[in-house]
Amino acid sequence: SHLSPLAPRVEPLVVYSRSSRQLFVVGGRDPNTGSQLTDIGRADVDTGSWTRIVPKGVTLGQVLATTYSPRDRKLWILDTVGVGRSARARLIRLEPGTGQVQMLGEWQRSGKFDHHWLILDRDASVMLATSSEKVNKHVVIHFDDSKPVPEVDRTYAGQHALALPPVVDSEGYAFTTRIAPKKMPVVVRIKTLSGGIGHWGGVGTCL
Repeated sequence: SHLSPLAPRVEPLVVYSRSSRQLFVVGGRDPNTGSQLTDIGRADVDTGSWTRIVPKGVTLGQVLATTYSPRDRKLWILDTVGVGRSARARLIRLEPGTGQVQMLGEWQRSGKFDHHWLILDRDASVMLATSSEKVNKHVVIHFDDSKPVPEVDRTYAGQHALALPPVVDSEGYAFTTRIAPKKMPVVVRIKTLSGGIGHWGGVGTCL
């Protein structure tokens, strides 16, 4: 077995890529000081070898969501920096081999949405799912990554906050919604994410 080069940490986000058989450990906090850790660990599942990735040109803040895209072979990361009214959310793409970062967008935090997930659609394109207890809704934003700079091409909004991340499978999409406090969540299934045309500006309202 190979020892990880990462410092010990609590509450990192972990993502596993079945297609590339890689495990990524992103961010987290130092268990002794509580300070934010800004590096990423990558493990090759077949060999057990670890590499430490330090993003170039950007310092990670608190990581809200992450996923690995087998389409562009990059790690997508949503993080937040700053506090209070100056808090901002950023969406970046990181090339694991080099640590090179592409900043896709940066927005002032609205503070209305309390849960965020980066997930893969059925064709492995990336989606940002967000949920809000305050406004009792959830939103899914789909990215078209077929161009050098990804574009937001679809936005789907549904009623009620989510109790769990959305599930994508061969039948469509499942949303575990909180219909009412203290009641069991209800699973809502839909076949397609119908919705309006998306745009980058709309992302900020869901952060």
